[in-house]
Amino acid sequence: MAKKKKRVKVKKDNIFIVILVIILVGLGITIGILVKNTVKAPKQEVIETQVVDKLDEYGYYLTDHNTEYYKTRYNDLKELLSKDNFEEEEYAKLLSELFVIDFYDLNSKLSKKDVGGVQFVAKDYQDNFVKTASNDPEGMYYYVKSDLYGDRKQELPEVEKVEILKTTKEAFKFEKLNDANAYKVVVTVEYKKDLGYPKTVTLVLVHTGKKLEIVEVK
Repeated sequence: MAKKKKRVKVKKDNIFIVILVIILVGLGITIGILVKNTVKAPKQEVIETQVVDKLDEYGYYLTDHNTEYYKTRYNDLKELLSKDNFEEEEYAKLLSELFVIDFYDLNSKLSKKDVGGVQFVAKDYQDNFVKTASNDPEGMYYYVKSDLYGDRKQELPEVEKVEILKTTKEAFKFEKLNDANAYKVVVTVEYKKDLGYPKTVTLVLVHTGKKLEIVEVK
């Protein structure tokens, strides 16, 4: 006579333990992956610009993010302005060079709001100057991508050399501005790589006390 097969009884407690173990193992693997990714990708720090030198009497300053070329010309301006008597035309030339070096070197800027050369623009026009450069689709800085984390992959112009082509004195009048001896300075620009940016720039500088300020850029 054939023996009857015994049925194996599985306790509900055993099933619960197996399911619990599976859940705990899954959680352990998930936590391990999250911890591993956190270690591999630490939080990025935002790059900040620091002022490293100031000419308080004129309101000019130098930052650690300015190019080496700009720093050289800034030091030339600093030396000139430290003299009791200096040629004002030389002042106008250096100011024009510094503006062009800083404004047209987009590669050294952290974002489209980081507009160069603003410190040399007449105070009453600075806000509008920044807005036009950064918010207008035809503005120089409109398409500049952020580099606040140092990871930008965009090709942007780098100013390699500027030269004064011509300097003249002429009357300038616009709104409240009226200067019979304003400076008109024509500057040529050379870039590390030609990306189609302006190669000739014309600036107008007017007197504000003992300072010269840029009021027109073409």
